[in-house]
Amino acid sequence: MDEPSSAQKERAAEGNAGQGQHTPLGIYGKKQDQSETEVAHRRERYPDDDAERLLNEFLIWIRQEKVPLHGWITALSSIALIFVTISQLVVVYHNNRDTSPLVGYARDQAGASQLNAAAAQQIADASKRNAAAAQSFADTTQKINSGIAQAVGRLQEQADEMEAARETADQNSRQSLQAAKDALHVSERAYVTVGLPTYKESGYIAIPITNSGHVPSGAATVEVVEITFKSPIQGNSYVPVSPLIPAIFTGGLWTKFTVPQISQAPNSSDMSIPIAQFNGTKVNAGEQGFLVTGTITYDDGFPSVPLQSMQFCLHTYFVTFPTPLMFMPCDPAEMIPIAKRTINYPSNYIESAR
Repeated sequence: MDEPSSAQKERAAEGNAGQGQHTPLGIYGKKQDQSETEVAHRRERYPDDDAERLLNEFLIWIRQEKVPLHGWITALSSIALIFVTISQLVVVYHNNRDTSPLVGYARDQAGASQLNAAAAQQIADASKRNAAAAQSFADTTQKINSGIAQAVGRLQEQADEMEAARETADQNSRQSLQAAKDALHVSERAYVTVGLPTYKESGYIAIPITNSGHVPSGAATVEVVEITFKSPIQGNSYVPVSPLIPAIFTGGLWTKFTVPQISQAPNSSDMSIPIAQFNGTKVNAGEQGFLVTGTITYDDGFPSVPLQSMQFCLHTYFVTFPTPLMFMPCDPAEMIPIAKRTINYPSNYIESAR
């Protein structure tokens, strides 16, 4: 069996020695049985080991103090409760110290969030107001545009009406001007006609050309067909001669010439048309007659207007007084084609004595 160490022996001796020295302690009836000398001795023996020294001192105090079991339990419970309470307070203190910045930060963040929420609400309200203002502006703009469009439409209608009125007035003006020109032209232009012809015993028919207008004519072109026939038409009234001509035709010719100008009345110009197969004895005896028909194309004295044209047709009939032959009109539109066919136009051309 191992022998106890010197330290154990010393503790046992200290315990045995302490059992015979008890000093009253106080409220628990404890007695102090350890002298300051023993404590000093323990401190000198364990100068460097504070923890072990304190533990030994506590054990010595335990051995010296005879405390009842319930007292120890109460003391230990109180001490434990104190330590637990202190630990909890320390934990709470540290927690409070550690969480206080977080709580403040959280509060700051909550306040900032509230401020941001309020700012966002203000922005939303401002956006709504801006949207309402924009919609109002858009509605106003649409009304303005609609009004402008209507005004432009009315102005365009007025412009169209004014343009139509201008065109109508311009057309009326042109028509009025043209009507004035036409009226002046109609009233003042040259009007060329032929008078009653006379036959010359030298074998010509003299036909006067007159201008009943107010201005001299320009150049005039005369084309005439002459037909000589036998058995002249009797009486002094109009008798259609077109059916008679082929049966009584004895000869004919045609001529064409130009007159530079025809002066207005009372002046006149005569054209002399030669007679084919003229026989003065037969004429005086009433056995020979004549027909002249043709066209005069002339400038009526006004520039930039079409040439004028007039047709004529005259034939003789037999009388005894004052001369054996008189002339009366016939239908040129009917007789010109018949006369040309009869003389085999354009053959039998002859220069006019004009």
